[in-house]
Amino acid sequence: MPKSSKVYRSVTIDDFPAYVIGFALRWWRNDLRNMTLQDAARAIHRDLSYLARWERAERPIPESVISELDALYGANGRLVRLSAALVDLDRYRGTVEPRSSTQREDEDMERRTLMQVIPMLGIHTAVSPEVINRVFGAADKSLGPISHDPDEWDWIVFERWHYYTTNRPGAAVPMLATDLLQVTDLLGKTETAVVRDGLTRIAAQLASLLACDLADVGQVQSAVRAFATARRFADASSDQALATWIRAGEALHSLWFGRPIAVVDRLARDAVDIANGKPSPGLMNAHCAHALVGAMQGNREMVRTALVKANEIWERRPQAVDGATDPATWTWARGPLGTQGYAHALLGEATAVHELEAAYERHSRIGYNGGARSVRLMQALHMVQNRDLEGLTLAVQVGEEMSFSAQRRTIAAKILDALPPKAKTSEPAHRLRELAASTRPAPPPAA
Repeated sequence: MPKSSKVYRSVTIDDFPAYVIGFALRWWRNDLRNMTLQDAARAIHRDLSYLARWERAERPIPESVISELDALYGANGRLVRLSAALVDLDRYRGTVEPRSSTQREDEDMERRTLMQVIPMLGIHTAVSPEVINRVFGAADKSLGPISHDPDEWDWIVFERWHYYTTNRPGAAVPMLATDLLQVTDLLGKTETAVVRDGLTRIAAQLASLLACDLADVGQVQSAVRAFATARRFADASSDQALATWIRAGEALHSLWFGRPIAVVDRLARDAVDIANGKPSPGLMNAHCAHALVGAMQGNREMVRTALVKANEIWERRPQAVDGATDPATWTWARGPLGTQGYAHALLGEATAVHELEAAYERHSRIGYNGGARSVRLMQALHMVQNRDLEGLTLAVQVGEEMSFSAQRRTIAAKILDALPPKAKTSEPAHRLRELAASTRPAPPPAA
């Protein structure tokens, strides 16, 4: 398959202000103060990768950070004033074509309609989203507009991921849909290229998480549409690793809600092509998807090759990712352990026992409850395949603890298929079918 022709990180004239302040920060740090990135990041208690991206104009710089760096470098307000001047320059560089009031009213009406539809996508909320929207709309008028800062939205996405992985399927749908509406609205009002790029990246992640949760509650058509939207946003950003991660995530999740193997394979291959050999969590996940495709086809060599590649990337991961406690680390959270154990379980390999136990320990340690439950079902499948019917009891226990996602429904079906003929008509088997067939909505969040 030919390599992707997409060019990432294209620079336009709109990037001029960001590049000027980035150069100024680097000049003050390196040329004038002779400080390393590590020294500066440590002094202001910021992540080294963020400081590097701010200097390269790859991320918008919060005003508070500019003030901190101004003080650190002894710039006596020069960096702060330069930043303010560049903002004014960008703000007044041209005129914006006004939109008619009718167009604005139509868009507002559409947005209100979308807010009313949000509860229908997943769970029912206790209070109408229209009422909530009016309350926060009034608050926004007094406090100013919703933040355009992609760094702040990074934390929101991280929080949504955590909510998605620790709650019942469908619970995160209303929040994710609302967030996506807010971010796309901000995109329509943002002219600064660096900020637009950051918000585009945020929209891709929100749409991807929304797709996963929609699939988990059986909204397959909407999930496929959401994944397509996530791909478009990722491709519109300058983030090559994100475009890789979005496709690999879609490939993995598509296995669970029944898309053809050929589609899964194509998505994983596209992710590998876009990565172009550069290690990332997305490239690791793409190889994991290929490992599962191989296991489902009984192709041991394909499984072995894909897992070797996935583990090589995992071994080269930044050590800080092991906790998955901030926006820079959560996309690594899955790791290859669960995939490795499940692939070997499908192939009947004895090594699956230890691999799945290690995966369960990791998921539990980082609070990845949904992943931990899925691993327990994988363990149950391996037990049943080895004629240990305690695996059926374990599967029912998992279903009683947490509703079945698309992944857990697929594994439960394999458990039922692997049961001996007599066990298939037992009470636990009937209970597992009942649990797998039902998608119980989560209760509304507490006030």
